[in-house]
Formats: sequence, structure tokens, C-alpha cells
Amino acid sequence: MSPSFSGTSHQPAQPQPADTSPADRNRTVVGDAFNAWADERVSVFDLLTENAVWKIPGATAGAGEWRGRQAYIAAAVSPLFSRLAAPTHPELTGLWADGDQVIVRWRQNTPLKSGGSYRNEYAWFLTMHDGRVTAVTAFLDLPAYAAALGGPS
Repeated sequence: MSPSFSGTSHQPAQPQPADTSPADRNRTVVGDAFNAWADERVSVFDLLTENAVWKIPGATAGAGEWRGRQAYIAAAVSPLFSRLAAPTHPELTGLWADGDQVIVRWRQNTPLKSGGSYRNEYAWFLTMHDGRVTAVTAFLDLPAYAAALGGPS
């Protein structure tokens, strides 16, 4: 599925009992978003606030910091998704939450239009506010990402 670029497609999580903790609510919101992304119903990037800050540490191609959801999607997500031959079906391998902090581990194996597959594993550290993501620090195999974009691996 291509990333959704409108701020309107994100549906808030279903109301939860008042006795659930912020960590439980945030874990549910993120888990539900990944499940919906895997089912091609929405893009997980719809969880980002308009002013979200996305950081990918490193000194190689693909690393950087973007301010604003649209800036990150334009610079990093759209170029990758345009090279994929099929929608991304993320496989969630871990999900932890503590207050407004959520850690997501996931992997993907998606065919490329040029042949072969884009395989990567991710660890995303999310900061949440009111059910939306305000900041991300993302770790991934940057050489695999660069290779999928046609750059040196």
C-alpha cells in the first residue's frame, strides 16, 4: 500500500476503559496501526502528526532528520515505495510501551520492480501524544535501503 498523505485517513483508536494505562493505550494504537497496514487498510505513517520529527541515525545515505510528516514521506518513504512491486506487509516482531514511549520491531520482505526483494528489519522508537506519533528515531539496515533505491549497498 502506498503511504497515505492526508491527515484525515487516520482513525482514532477505539475507546478503552478508563483504567487502562497510557502505555497500554499507546501499545494498542500502534499495534492496531501495524495490523491495519499489513491488511492494506491504512498506512502506519498516518499516525504521524503533521509536525512529527523523524530521525535515522547514521552517516550513510538514508540517514538524517526530517521535520514534518510530509517532508519525511517525500524524502524517504515515497522513493522506496515507488520501487516496490507489491504493497508492504510488515511483520511485527516486538512491541513495547512505557508511558508515551513505544518501541516497535518489525521486518519486511517485499518484491522490487527491478527484481529481487527489499528485505529489512527495523526498530522504531516512537514518542506518542494523544494517540499520535510526534517523534521517531528509526534504526534499519541503511545499505539495504540504499540498494533498493538503486544506490550502492
